[in-house]
Amino acid sequence: MGTHQDFWQWFASQANIFFNSIKNNDNVEATFVTPMSEQLDNIREGFYFSAGMYDENTVELVITADCNVKNIVFVEELVADAPKVEGWNIVALKQPNLVAAYGLTLDGYTFDADKMFFFSNDHYYYPDEIDITIVHVDLNDENIKRVTLGVNMFLDNYLGELTYVNILDNLKIMGLKGAPSGLVPITKLVDFLRWRLKEFIEKYDGTWYDNDENHDVYEGELENGMPYVATIDTQLLSWERKASHPWVAIFTIIYDGDPEDGMPSDEDMEKLDKIENLLLYILSAKNGNIYLGRETADSVREIYFVCKGFRAVSKVFDRIQTMHSLVYDISYEIYKDKYWQTFERYTE
Repeated sequence: MGTHQDFWQWFASQANIFFNSIKNNDNVEATFVTPMSEQLDNIREGFYFSAGMYDENTVELVITADCNVKNIVFVEELVADAPKVEGWNIVALKQPNLVAAYGLTLDGYTFDADKMFFFSNDHYYYPDEIDITIVHVDLNDENIKRVTLGVNMFLDNYLGELTYVNILDNLKIMGLKGAPSGLVPITKLVDFLRWRLKEFIEKYDGTWYDNDENHDVYEGELENGMPYVATIDTQLLSWERKASHPWVAIFTIIYDGDPEDGMPSDEDMEKLDKIENLLLYILSAKNGNIYLGRETADSVREIYFVCKGFRAVSKVFDRIQTMHSLVYDISYEIYKDKYWQTFERYTE
């Protein structure tokens, strides 16, 4: 993989060529898009970009994770390392663009304040969930894919990448048929989300968990009949302020399990425990990353954390994955789950 320094040195050496290609709309795909894609892929898979004239003398380059939470911090770090390049404005992540509220057109459909509204879905048992339904008046069974794509493109531009990832918990899209009365114009969505975020911060600011590591052992069977063994902090699962740590992070290690019961050998068990202990050492509750427990079954060890934010755990998971990639097949996922519904199977 290439370094940030290598990438930006290469970019600076090609900046004038790229600038003229974009400004003059001259062979942009071959001159700019293809080499940029190749170079970004050499830094990290899952980096995307867009570019256009910011003003007559400046091209704006936006490097984006396309709302992939795992990659956001790495996009931010790459752009933070960018040098000043004359004629270029280099930006991390898609930024909010309130002008987008005036609308866009896709495949003959319009996405603007005349066509789009929203309402909030409130949940008694999950009061902090920000669950929004977008209503597009032209959506029907025949055009649902095209209109859904357009709505998401609109929101991507209108809200910006971080707002889309950080604030929204659930998003649904529907047509006017069956929608409730009292729909709110789409132009009010940003104000609504800011209000909900302010409420959330005031409610949970300064909330931390003193991890006493009260882990209970669970044993059972998967649907395929293979046994599982889990150690879970059940006291933590009954915590009333779960939403203060809304990000669930799962680190998954695939090992060569026993063909009879899928459990690791003594040698693998020792290695798996060392990886888990390393994660525990780096990710601490006092820094907003709470260890919830683990489950071992059918040649898979999953290690669970719940976190205040996604940046630190993204970097740690990525580093540990790279360190052990030659020994085990390792993957991880990080996603918003304010009430930790992922783990309700341990409390049912």
